[in-house]
Amino acid sequence: MLLGGVSLRLLFVADSVTCLAAAALILVWVHEPPAARPATSNGNPWRDGRLLVIPLLCLGAATVALGQVFLLGPPYGVVAGLADNGSRAGYLAAYGTCWGIAQTFGPLASTRLLSIGVPVAWLTGAALCVPLAALVPFADRAVTKAERSSARKDATT
Repeated sequence: MLLGGVSLRLLFVADSVTCLAAAALILVWVHEPPAARPATSNGNPWRDGRLLVIPLLCLGAATVALGQVFLLGPPYGVVAGLADNGSRAGYLAAYGTCWGIAQTFGPLASTRLLSIGVPVAWLTGAALCVPLAALVPFADRAVTKAERSSARKDATT
C-alpha cells in the first residue's frame, strides 16, 4: 500500500484507464464523418469545429500530468526501498535511465506506428500490454520478497 493506503497497482490501472478514455474521446471527436461537417465551412477548420479539439487535448494533457504526479513518487520509493544504502544510487540511476529511454524512443516508435495506420498502433500497443500484464504478478512477488529481505536486514542491524 502506497500513497495514503492506495495500492500502486490501482494507481497504474487508473492512469491507464484515463489515458485510454482520453484517447477514445479524441478519436471520436477528430474522426467525424465528412457528411457530418457543415457545408458552409468551406474547409475552414475553425468554422466546422474541428479545431475545438485543442481545449480537449489540453484537458487530457492536464489529466495525464496529474496522474503522473501521483505515479512518479511511489515507484521511486519502491526502487529506493529495494536497494541497500550502498547501491541505492545505482538502482535509482538505472530506473531513471529506463524512463529516459522510454520517453525518448516511445514517441518515435508510436509516431512510426501511427504513420503506418491507427489500427496498427493500437494493436501493437495491445500486443505489448498483454504479455507485460502477465508479468505483473511475478514482479509483485519479486518486489515483495526483496522488501521482506531488506526489512529483515534492517531489523538485524
